[in-house]
Amino acid sequence: MPFPLVLIEGEEGAGKTYSAAQFSSSELIGQMYWIDLDEGSADEYAAIPGANYLIIEHDGTYRDIFEQIQAVYYEAAKPRPSASRRWS
Repeated sequence: MPFPLVLIEGEEGAGKTYSAAQFSSSELIGQMYWIDLDEGSADEYAAIPGANYLIIEHDGTYRDIFEQIQAVYYEAAKPRPSASRRWS
C-alpha cells in the first residue's frame, strides 16, 4: 500500500513548522518522526497540545542523517500484528 505524502509549503514565517507539529496530533497519523536539520525547535513544538512525534537525533553529518532516516524506514517497513476481530 503506498504511503501518503504531505507537502506543507509557504513563505518563511508562515507557520509551516507549527502546522507540521499540529498535524502530528491527528488520530489519522501513525508514528511520526521529526528530523530537525537546523532550527533546533523540535522540543519547543512538542509543547503544542496533542503534538505526538519522536525526534530523530543526529550529529549533523550527511551520513548520520541518512542512517537515521534509513533506520526509520526499516522500522516502518516491519510487519505489524493485525488487530484481532470479533465476529458475532
